[in-house]
Parts: sequence; C-alpha cells; structure tokens
Amino acid sequence: MVDRAGEKIKLKITPESLDGSESDPRFGVALAEAGIVRYPWYVAIYKGFVSATLATMQIFVAFYYLIKNLIIGNGLMFEVSGPVGIAKVVGDSFRMGINYLINVTAMISLSLAVLNILPIPALDGGRILFVLIEKIIGRPVPMKYEQMAHTIGFLLLMVLIVIVTARDIIGLF
Repeated sequence: MVDRAGEKIKLKITPESLDGSESDPRFGVALAEAGIVRYPWYVAIYKGFVSATLATMQIFVAFYYLIKNLIIGNGLMFEVSGPVGIAKVVGDSFRMGINYLINVTAMISLSLAVLNILPIPALDGGRILFVLIEKIIGRPVPMKYEQMAHTIGFLLLMVLIVIVTARDIIGLF
C-alpha cells in the first residue's frame, strides 16, 4: 500500500532475478535510514574521521569481492562506473544539494585512493609491491621485468577504462 498525496494505492510487485536466471529473484528495493545529523565542530571532526575509516574499510571489502567475483567468473555484484558514470552521479548529487555533493565527492576520493593503493602494476600499490619484493629477496627486481609488469598493468587498466566508459555511454541511452 502506497500513500500518494493522500490517495492510497495498492501495488503488486513481482521479484525478478538479477542475472536472468530464476534461481534468486529479488525486489530490487532496500531500506535505509537517511538524514542529516549535526554535531558541534569538535565532535564533527572526530565523527568525520570515524566515518572515513569505516567507509575506507567498506571500499576495501567491495574491491575484494569485485576482484574475487571477476576472477572466479561470477561477474559483477554491483555496478561500476567510469568517468561518464561518475560525472552523471556528481551532476545528480549537485542537483540534490551541497551535502549530497560533498558526500559523493568524498566517497569518490576514498574509492580512488583505495584503488591506487591496491597492488596493481602501473599504480602506486604496484610500486609498493615491487619495493616489498626487493626487501624480501634482498636485491632489486630487474628493471625490464618491473617495466613489463607496469606496462601490462597500464594497458589492462586502459582497456578496463574503455570498456567501463563504453558501458556508461550506452547506459545513458
């Protein structure tokens, strides 16, 4: 039962499977608590650090499941967006107000920071990985191998960006 401007409307909904099979039908609706909470400035700083830490841990977990499911062939559990999708989300949040825009901007920044620190060649985490390997084996990794790994990592990242951006553009229409 839905109340629309005082008029009670009874709706019938049917669960659908997300992956096209009939094995796991869902409604596609989730409940969430939302609101604006205000704290004194000295408490807000602490709460901000706590929220950023929790969000960073959740992003690490999300990347873990994303990579794991891609490796074992389960596909994506959730949507990923490239530059076009991010621009759309930022535009939508801008229309909703400055609080939403700041929140979305913070989450994008945290997501990019986490992605950058993952041990993927061509990113900072890949460089950290090679430094750790050098510490473990006691000598530098030959430059040609490191360059090859970073080049392959960069090419794979560019292919991924092209694919995700193409999906974002197709999704706009």
